[in-house]
Amino acid sequence: MDNGPGARSRSQRRRLPHRTYVAGGARPSLSMVVPAYNEEGRLSDTLPQMWQFLRSRFPTFELVVVNDGSTDGTAQVVESFAQGRPR
Repeated sequence: MDNGPGARSRSQRRRLPHRTYVAGGARPSLSMVVPAYNEEGRLSDTLPQMWQFLRSRFPTFELVVVNDGSTDGTAQVVESFAQGRPR
């Protein structure tokens, strides 16, 4: 069964460890979930903007990027962005 462009079976998808990044160290007052499929070209600019916006308005928050089997460098962009950010 085809589930859209670039669809792959579960066994073909690259599995990444689950991580949660929470700013402020407490229960988040807001959770922002960002779905990502082949968004390598957009996320390097968008994630820092989202982070700054959230930091300026919420004392605690979590920014969750859901990588849905991307075939480009989406995972690497997210991992690079997460380096040095609070967990």
